[in-house]
Amino acid sequence: MNKLAHVLAGGMLVLAATGCGKENYLYVQDEPVKIDRSFPVKEVKGSSKVDIVWVIDNSGSMGEYQNQVISNANAFMQDFIKQKLDWKMGLISTDESDLPYAGFARSPKLDSSVTNAVDVFADAVDRLGTSGSAVEETFKPILRAFQDDTAFLRPNTPLAVIMVTDAEEQSRMPAPMFMSRLNGLTQGRNLFTYGVFASEDFGCRSDEGEWNYAGSPYEAFIKSAVVGQTFPLCNDFGTSLVNIAHDIVTRISHTAIYLTSRPDTSTLKVLYQGNPLQSGPVETGGYWVYDYRLNAVVFNNLDFSLNENDSVQVVFEEQQ
Repeated sequence: MNKLAHVLAGGMLVLAATGCGKENYLYVQDEPVKIDRSFPVKEVKGSSKVDIVWVIDNSGSMGEYQNQVISNANAFMQDFIKQKLDWKMGLISTDESDLPYAGFARSPKLDSSVTNAVDVFADAVDRLGTSGSAVEETFKPILRAFQDDTAFLRPNTPLAVIMVTDAEEQSRMPAPMFMSRLNGLTQGRNLFTYGVFASEDFGCRSDEGEWNYAGSPYEAFIKSAVVGQTFPLCNDFGTSLVNIAHDIVTRISHTAIYLTSRPDTSTLKVLYQGNPLQSGPVETGGYWVYDYRLNAVVFNNLDFSLNENDSVQVVFEEQQ
């Protein structure tokens, strides 16, 4: 028998015949994927603004969880209020036929200028209720909300999407199609995604039946974002909300470049006008450090830049 070669994703499998009908397999790993991207300095600067969209399941099984959102609304808002951020929030349900409940056109205003924002948000969640469609869709309502209110998303403002549901995504729309349409509406801005799910692989049981986050459309969406985090719906909900709020505040206030894959840090370089920028703390003359938790290049300052229209270049090989 001749040797057969099969090219597989992530490497090459060579199938070689030996005597007595036995076959040996030799795996040859491809070279590491090299990432090389440029970012305008003006887009790297930390921001005090963030747009936030909540998508909360309003089917019949969500009463307990909605009550937890309401009771922890104040804890969620505190980071935004303390930091005096310019935030804006919208609330929609998983029922595609519903109009938005807060933040969008034809619904109560919900942003940093609202003095009783916690009450407005809690009231909106209460009105959302549990009589929504048994077909729980997240992707379609998000697209519809942005299409119907083109003024919701502010220019040059990061977007955070928080999804709270005990059911799998049922929009009958492939995740790549949703992400492509969303990217067209958001124009490629930094996207932070947070999923609070009652999936079986998160240790939760749901009246909606057994489903797993792993391999789901939700996983594909969350992994495609600049930042993606997940939390079990059946665990301490208050702590989860506080962690989400803190993470959003931390990310938007940093002067940073968020990486979409984990780098081999020994290969990570930041270049300005083709020359490497020194890494390390500012005390040693460094301009940037790599933050593992944020998976980001965080700048101590941007004093190296002569013009905000200049670009910095991030080069690294993906971690194997």
